[in-house]
Amino acid sequence: MTRDRVAIIDPSNFTPPYDHHLCEGLANTGWKVRLFASGETNWTPESYERFQAFYPLTEGHVGDALPEKIRVLAKGTEHVTGMIQLVKRLNRWNPDIIHFQWLPLPVVDIPLVRLLGHIAPTVLTVHDSTPFQGAATSRVQGFMAGKGPRVVNEVIVHTEETKAKLVEASVPQTDISVIPHGVIRYPMTDHLPTNTSEETTVLFFGNVKPYKGVDVLIDAVARLPPDVRQKLRVVIAGRPHGSADELKQRARKQDVTDSITWEFGFIEHERVGAYFQRSDIVVFPYRHIDQSGALMTALPFGKPVIATEVGGFADVLTDGVHGRLVPPDNADALSSALSDVLTDDDRRAEMGDAVAELADNTYSWERVAEMTTDVYRKARHDRRE
Repeated sequence: MTRDRVAIIDPSNFTPPYDHHLCEGLANTGWKVRLFASGETNWTPESYERFQAFYPLTEGHVGDALPEKIRVLAKGTEHVTGMIQLVKRLNRWNPDIIHFQWLPLPVVDIPLVRLLGHIAPTVLTVHDSTPFQGAATSRVQGFMAGKGPRVVNEVIVHTEETKAKLVEASVPQTDISVIPHGVIRYPMTDHLPTNTSEETTVLFFGNVKPYKGVDVLIDAVARLPPDVRQKLRVVIAGRPHGSADELKQRARKQDVTDSITWEFGFIEHERVGAYFQRSDIVVFPYRHIDQSGALMTALPFGKPVIATEVGGFADVLTDGVHGRLVPPDNADALSSALSDVLTDDDRRAEMGDAVAELADNTYSWERVAEMTTDVYRKARHDRRE
């Protein structure tokens, strides 16, 4: 029996863990899946095909040797070429659904998405309702990014809050489906050194960007009672975007340097699991977010989560059950929540069990794939009508 075909498109390879889990989930549900992305990946395709369809030069050794401005221009040229080649590839393969994860160069992508719509119904997942995560860009890019959800047949978002923002931006409500972000499962590490320290480890994991509130976390640690802080070890692990020195200077001014371990830099695939396994609590002091891949990575490890009550955190977590939810940009509230969870071992264990249950049931990729398939069916039905 011929299986229905879906093309998953992530030109910049922006979310490889999400892409991999979605593709595996869809393939296990019965779809024939091809992922078109760029660069290399640590995620091994088992039941789908992956094609490096973008940036063969600028994402390799040639690109590394180019000055930054020239590399950006060359990458833009390669993007145009890659998208035109994608149209040709999909025209030959004739998929039943074309599903974009990101549109990294909207001024080029939007017209070509319209063209691809003649081949098959198009779907776009809006992972972030703030174009380019608020980074500076041209007015044309910003304007065109807003058109993305309006040129496809169906839109997928991860939270009701994101849906509301798109409806506000004139995207038809009937075209938007809320499908949760599934859990990201990194390999567990079998042989970790035994932790003989009495310190409780609090982990911040992920790219360190201003909107993620690491500065608020530093201030919260400074407000902890001295006896609580003495038993605390905060690990900040991830690649900094901006000045890491400013954060370290803030920690020195607050006199909390001894409580913080800085693990700045890219975290290799095989080391991710160890960070979560070694932690006792995971913290997300974000100022804003739609949904967090780092949160969905944390869930399978069954550790209590302290997060701000924004976006997907508020959708996924229940305050007092899975950890604590606090207002954003509020160091006092974050400090109080840290103190509550740090000083109650039994409650911390119960919260960890509740988090693990979320990973095993509510946010499974089987469920995500079934809901995504329903969106595909709707897109095909509406196209026929």
